[in-house]
Amino acid sequence: MNIQDIFKLFFKNIWIVISCIIVALGIAYFYNWYSIPTFKVSATLLLKDNSGSSSSSGESRYINSELLSRSQNIQNELEIIKSFPNISQTVRNLNLEVSYYEYKNYQYYNAYNESPFKVFIFKEHPQLVGPVFDVILNSDGSYALKVEKQDAMVYNYNTGHKIGERKDLEFSINGNVGQVVETDDFKILVTINENDSLLSSDNRRFAFKLSTIKQLVSHYEQKLEFNIPDRLGTFIEISMKTNSVQLGEDIINELIQVYSESNLEKKNHLANMTLEYIDEQLDEVSASLNLTENNLQKFMSQNKLMNIDEQSTRLAQQRLDLQNQLAELMTQKRYYDYIKEYNSDNSDDTQIVPPSAMGVQDPLLNNLIEELSTAQTQKDNLIQNNQQRNPIVNRLDIQIKNLKNTVSENIAAAARSNEISINEMQSRIERIEREMSELPETQMQMGGIQRNYNLNNSIYNYLLEKQAEAKITKASNLPDNEVIEPAHMVGLSPVSPKNMMNYLIALFLGFTFPFSILLFKSFLKSTITTQEDIENITNAIVVGKVFHFSERKEKNVFVSSPNDKTAETFRTLRTNLNFAMNGSSHKTILVTSCLSGEGKSFNALNIAASYAQMGKKTILLDFDLRNSHSVIKKVDKTTGLSLFLNEEVALNEIIQKTEFKNLDFIHSGPVPPNPLDLMEKEMVVNLFDFLRKNYEYIILDSPPLAQVSDALAIIRYSNLNLIVTRYNVTKKKLLRLVLSELKNKDINNVYIVLNDNKLVSEQMGYGYYKK
Repeated sequence: MNIQDIFKLFFKNIWIVISCIIVALGIAYFYNWYSIPTFKVSATLLLKDNSGSSSSSGESRYINSELLSRSQNIQNELEIIKSFPNISQTVRNLNLEVSYYEYKNYQYYNAYNESPFKVFIFKEHPQLVGPVFDVILNSDGSYALKVEKQDAMVYNYNTGHKIGERKDLEFSINGNVGQVVETDDFKILVTINENDSLLSSDNRRFAFKLSTIKQLVSHYEQKLEFNIPDRLGTFIEISMKTNSVQLGEDIINELIQVYSESNLEKKNHLANMTLEYIDEQLDEVSASLNLTENNLQKFMSQNKLMNIDEQSTRLAQQRLDLQNQLAELMTQKRYYDYIKEYNSDNSDDTQIVPPSAMGVQDPLLNNLIEELSTAQTQKDNLIQNNQQRNPIVNRLDIQIKNLKNTVSENIAAAARSNEISINEMQSRIERIEREMSELPETQMQMGGIQRNYNLNNSIYNYLLEKQAEAKITKASNLPDNEVIEPAHMVGLSPVSPKNMMNYLIALFLGFTFPFSILLFKSFLKSTITTQEDIENITNAIVVGKVFHFSERKEKNVFVSSPNDKTAETFRTLRTNLNFAMNGSSHKTILVTSCLSGEGKSFNALNIAASYAQMGKKTILLDFDLRNSHSVIKKVDKTTGLSLFLNEEVALNEIIQKTEFKNLDFIHSGPVPPNPLDLMEKEMVVNLFDFLRKNYEYIILDSPPLAQVSDALAIIRYSNLNLIVTRYNVTKKKLLRLVLSELKNKDINNVYIVLNDNKLVSEQMGYGYYKK
């Protein structure tokens, strides 16, 4: 099928295509009108990347810069943001257990923050979850609740357990605004909003629906979308599609707020742990300090000592300096013992007090502790999100184990170095004390008491300094994220339905769908519909195309409708036949077809009539001896060709005059038992000799070629063999077989006519034929 054929097919069925387009556009119109608009709401969140900061720099003395600031893994943070705890907390904060709707345009529209009433549920009482409660508000303050054949779950919000089910639940109950409505299955209180009145709700239908926290979390987990616009950045785009812009904005903004508060809570938790550790150390040191201070005061009071000499002062100052250094070493020793205890207990605590918080200036240890804390945090986040079987958890376990081993080795080496430093410091203090022992006994006793007091006081002051730093850090803590763009509607129109796009799709489908079916049917069509179908089968010339003729009573178009378009096509066919038989003195035309019902007798009659109308003496022979039916009315069917060939009547007895001038007719006669034998007798030769002498045109109406071989017996007497094909009736395969058989028998002068044609393009602009 070429382009021209496609255009012909289109214009032939143009009204079908136009009708389908109109229907498709109508469907698109109603879809746009009745579809609930869907909007896209989006927010942008910046996760502050602290991976570049390291406590090993030594430039900051504050805990926040040394440990509390965590390296952020963007993908892990995404999982935290959309985790069940965060979304469930968001749902609780917004009180979304009750959803409100307004019924209009035969659908329920989300009425978040637009409903004139509020429904309070009593969570200690069973509630009906799932069905839509239709609410009919009356101006007198009463209302009606209706549920129509819906399945429901009886649920207790306090316990979070399902109590039972209700199938095909249907009821109607009346209540008053501000009064509790209670049944065995639910208990609610309906109130009117402060800025609304019952009068504003006239002619409006509302509804509400109860949902569980798990149902809501599951719903919004599917609705919420999280994207990373730039893989090199730390921006997260949080969006969702919703029927209510306000609802979408509130959910996204609240989710960000819940995430920020959770993040800040974790950072403060680490600071609180540090403060608790320092407070414990302060309590221990404070008790020792108070004891030594009392001893010092008591000794000085008893011995009435006001001052010591210059040598004692110098030795005491040296000892004090050494004791301060020893205090720092002892604090470090306590921290090493704390880390050893942490590793030996196989603790999974995600927060570890940093070395720098206790004055341990070891860059390597700081980095190891920070990596261990980060790994523990990542593992804890995955477990909180129910991802215990995630392969990452196993890798983190291995990483944590290796880090703990490395930390243990580092601590062991640092502890040995610390122990050496303590021993050396104690040796130097002992030398000072030996010198002081040479002083008078009272001064020596005074020095010992003073030494204990100074040591405890140094440790106490050091811990107070670290406590102040930790409190400053906690007060200055901020979340590791920043809202770049709060939640807002994307674009100026809904994302669905897209009216213009729907119309374009409808226009496209309205055109392509019917046309594709037409093309498909055309490719699968097994019958003749166009001249091109015939030309694709054979090289035989199509000498004419006869227009569809609807007259049922009179088959002769030159009698019933001489000026009809069908009559004109037979005149054109006659002209073409004359050109085809040019040079023949006596013109004999055999008209046949593949099967009966294709219009061979109708064509034979009108071809004969067309010649008779020219004044040519013409005779039509009905050589279909197996069928006694006649296309010409008012003829004698008791006599005919079969009787003549059987030598029962004379030739002049079977030739009948017709009402049409110059046209004679020979009927087939009674059906003989042996039609083919009769057609092969010598009498047929005599018949044609007589007819050629007395008539200018001889038209033979022969039997169908594909059903019987009778036509082959008389085909040698014709000057031109005309095969009639019928529009949308003649099978392509059958025509090909008939033509192949004729070619094998070396029968030439074969021409074809397309009968019952209905196409405008095939009929020289006559247009579609209407029955």
